Amino acid sequence: MYIIPESLIADLVSAADAFDAMRGCFAAMADGDAYNFPVIREALGEGRQYGFKSGFDRAGGVMGVKSGGIWRFAHLSYLDLLHFV
Repeated sequence: MYIIPESLIADLVSAADAFDAMRGCFAAMADGDAYNFPVIREALGEGRQYGFKSGFDRAGGVMGVKSGGIWRFAHLSYLDLLHFV
């Protein structure tokens, strides 16, 4: 597994290559060769939530994973905090 900081992505793959990869994956999904696993969502209380999404593209031989959460600090949401970073 490779964990790549968002700040390095533009140096590693072009937008055109990323769109081509997505286009290929959607085509594989349409052909039944790629699929998403069930989404996991867990309420953590106090407005916080964790989610995990994954899928497998058999035609492309790749798997994708997305994990993240939403939480609130007092009156600020996670999205509000992104504006402060």
